[in-house]
Amino acid sequence: MVIRSSSRQAAEISVGAFRFDRGTPTTASLGTVLYFRDEQAEEERISALRAEDPIAWQDCYVSSLALRKACEAGLKEDVKEILAAAHSGDFVPSLVHSAFLDACVVRLDVEIARILVHHGGLRVKGVPGNENLVHRVCERATPEDFTKAKHMLQTLVVDLSMDINACCTLKERPDMFGYTALALAVRWRNPPLAFELLALGADPNKGHRSGCTPLGILQEVDPRNTIDKESVVILRNLLEARGGKLKSSVIGKDTPAAVYVDLQDALALREKYIGVGIHDYSRGNRRSIELSPHIRYVAPNARIPGFFVLEEGVYHIYSDPENPTEEDMAFEIPTLGEYYEDMNTLFRIRTSGPTASFSFLRLRMLETKFELYGMTCAEQENTQCGAIPHRDFYNVRKVDTHIHHSAAMNAKHLLRFIKRKVANHPDDEVLPGETLGQVFDQLGVKPYDLSLDKLNVLADKSTLY
Repeated sequence: MVIRSSSRQAAEISVGAFRFDRGTPTTASLGTVLYFRDEQAEEERISALRAEDPIAWQDCYVSSLALRKACEAGLKEDVKEILAAAHSGDFVPSLVHSAFLDACVVRLDVEIARILVHHGGLRVKGVPGNENLVHRVCERATPEDFTKAKHMLQTLVVDLSMDINACCTLKERPDMFGYTALALAVRWRNPPLAFELLALGADPNKGHRSGCTPLGILQEVDPRNTIDKESVVILRNLLEARGGKLKSSVIGKDTPAAVYVDLQDALALREKYIGVGIHDYSRGNRRSIELSPHIRYVAPNARIPGFFVLEEGVYHIYSDPENPTEEDMAFEIPTLGEYYEDMNTLFRIRTSGPTASFSFLRLRMLETKFELYGMTCAEQENTQCGAIPHRDFYNVRKVDTHIHHSAAMNAKHLLRFIKRKVANHPDDEVLPGETLGQVFDQLGVKPYDLSLDKLNVLADKSTLY
């Protein structure tokens, strides 16, 4: 450790892998944890100590250097003796804190970290820079150092009361920023680490500051990746056993964000392949499509403005036979490989459990809404349909499917029978003293105006038993 003073009263403190410069704190490679505090006040205290009492400053320098070497060597008893022999104010707080960070993150030395806290009077909880300790230790939970990292996590969470559900605040690490320790374990496909974090009280329903849960993060895994398949299954079972849910506070309370991403991908693929055709079904004019005139072409005289090129089993249309380029293509048709990728995407969406459940519930909701509309407006709609004369198209509706006698006629046969009888036998007596023609005159209906809707001989829902 070196402490020096200049005319600007600046101080540079270097401890192990950590370095603190005024205004711009920088760190070394492994275990980089930035520690922010009132550096100006610390510099003033160091400068005043060196000017007023050089002997005390020298004691501070020697004690700090000895503490650093003892921590690096893992000499627990020496660390205790140095801390016990040091007078109040001998150590620069940032130096002790740097030694603590070095013990926690770089060397995963649980005993040294505990000694620095209990014997050195170091305050850990609530100090800026310490909120990311849990995340940094989780990053060190590799198969080689997993046991040390596990014990360090237990010390930080149980003994030092660190928040295991805090979100990472290291903006210089976008791969970790905003995630909880459990969410990082899920992202890194580390089931043993996730198990330890859950045992220490990690919330299985808190994964990212945006609201996405660890299970929601797990849904982002490509199912074609066979390397992570076993880890994904173990992680999913762990989270579900601890009450993990799929939810996102951004999009909906109980709907995972991955479901919306899947649906958006499916809709994008639909628009992509519909756009390949020459028809235009844009959202603005789908209800007012003008039919193109029916022009009959004579095949021998019809000029085809283009030619076909077969590429990997897919026909591509070009307008210039001499120079077929991508800019000259009449239609941007996906390649065969792109088509298979899109098809696999649809298969993945279809086999996704949350997406299938969400779609099923939405379809049930749509069906329920239609049934509610049918119960309230069916009779009124049927009456209005029957009042429309000479329609070219009839409504498509579901009819009853109960079995009738094979000799019975259907509605269309009955309509033809009535029209034929009125046209050929209008003088037949059908009521006492009234002929068939007189009955139609009293009703004010002409045979030409008869329709299936006016007959209304379909099964009535209100009379079923």
